Amino acid sequence: MKKSALLSIFAVLATASIGFAAGNDFMVKCHNGYFVGTKEQETGVLSFKGIPYAQQPVGPLRWKAPLPLPGSKNVYQAKEFGVVPLQIIDIADVDDLANAPTDENCLNINVWTADLTTKKKPVMFYIHGGAYGWEGARSTFYDMQYMVKENPDIVLVTFDYRVNSLGFFDLSKVPDGKVYKSSDFKDSGYLGVLDTIAALKWTKKNIAAFGGDPDNITVFGESAGGGLTSIMLATKPPQGLFKRVIIQSGALNLTMNQETFDALNQTGAIMEATGAKNMDDMMALKKEDILKAWSLESGRMGTEGETLVQNLNNHPLRGGNSIISENPLNDLVKGLGKDVDVMIGTTTDEWRYWINEAPGNLNQKIHHLDMINRIKTKQSCERSTRTELVDAYLKIARTKNSYWDKNISGFGQRVELINDVAFRIPAIKLAEAHIHAKGKGKTYMYYFAKESDKADWAGAPHASELPYVFYNPKLGGTAIYGTTDMALAKKVCRAWTNFARTGIPSSDDFVWEQYDLSNRKTLVIKSKDEIKMVNDPLPAQRVLLDAAGLYQSF
Repeated sequence: MKKSALLSIFAVLATASIGFAAGNDFMVKCHNGYFVGTKEQETGVLSFKGIPYAQQPVGPLRWKAPLPLPGSKNVYQAKEFGVVPLQIIDIADVDDLANAPTDENCLNINVWTADLTTKKKPVMFYIHGGAYGWEGARSTFYDMQYMVKENPDIVLVTFDYRVNSLGFFDLSKVPDGKVYKSSDFKDSGYLGVLDTIAALKWTKKNIAAFGGDPDNITVFGESAGGGLTSIMLATKPPQGLFKRVIIQSGALNLTMNQETFDALNQTGAIMEATGAKNMDDMMALKKEDILKAWSLESGRMGTEGETLVQNLNNHPLRGGNSIISENPLNDLVKGLGKDVDVMIGTTTDEWRYWINEAPGNLNQKIHHLDMINRIKTKQSCERSTRTELVDAYLKIARTKNSYWDKNISGFGQRVELINDVAFRIPAIKLAEAHIHAKGKGKTYMYYFAKESDKADWAGAPHASELPYVFYNPKLGGTAIYGTTDMALAKKVCRAWTNFARTGIPSSDDFVWEQYDLSNRKTLVIKSKDEIKMVNDPLPAQRVLLDAAGLYQSF
């Protein structure tokens, strides 16, 4: 039978059921069409890839809030990932994206499920990271077939959102053109946030067709994905779209106010680079113009000490007309998201990841990172209300006993300061705010301490927990992360999926107690044989930074 005829039969049959299968083809009915997925050869898991979840933000919809898709009875292939969000792909350990197509028509979603007959499965909705400026859901990092194979009662969802200055860009001060006015683009500073909400709405509406439970959705994400997950918890529009959140190495501090947006002036840098004079010119830019502008030196210094236009700023805008308030932590204290279960945590050596990201050989990489560390330490001291406490912190800070800590004075202490300021303390403050609200939602904290066996300088760097969470055997062996211990991965993956199932991440291997403000019980994950609850890890560092107040960006 010809495929076209087979699909026509599918289209008729699927109107009365969840889905039908023929060979390796499987089809589901969603509100915006019938989508034909396939069975992954390696695992047998069913995958549906590249499904549009909103109108594509191209042409007159560039820099506009995502619009919902109309209903459709058309049949579409969903066997290949959509394009990567427009970006310059240059990130270590995601080389699999190097030859991937990248463009603006990127608002697509992917679903993995073990079968189409079992109903009411817990749903895990993952938000990828990439500093709000890079990466994409088609990366090998986010291949969820292994997690579903290990947990066939879970449905996994990934998606793409606009990144860099197509997703987080301030157009409020661009002169009006004859056709386009800057006031028509009031959402431009947080479009990636709106894309995330649109993808969640699509999931809530359609996930039952894949066997998922629309009333049991857990949003989880890492790095920028953790920041977006935090924003989902702490803003009003997405409330009711999910039941639980898992926030990994990214919190509400990964946002920026209007003053910082203006100071970094990425908008001005792009206009200078492209010669754009007004909104008509901006809307007329081709993707090649934007890519070229991103790659140019700006003459300005971004938040990480970088000067390329693409690195000036990629954070969501808070305050003003943004759906993110000026102080979202206060919104949590007042009760927003109080009934949502929260799991949150960081790795022990977050900032050491960026050694691998720096240019040059290892020696040059270390010195490049230390230059940025010195800038950040200076900025932290300037923000602190008690600069003497920062000095006291640097004297007691935990540091790895590596060659670089011994040979670059203060390097390890400065790395630990950024670990705490950028990641660990913001996670603790979010957990505290959630607890203060006194809602029904439970709160859990973790500290991932599994060190790399390939690089003694790496420790447990940023994103090192992902191969374990995803139970992905293909993510081990890299220069920075080292070998993935699949026995530990089984335990970590089970904790994450147990949380999605019930809101309680405990398993047969360990009891995970809730975080509170007295004992601050934290699950420390060090190896397959060392997973244990610890009261208030590194309390002296936490107390000093709390008193100094330097990690507060709002």
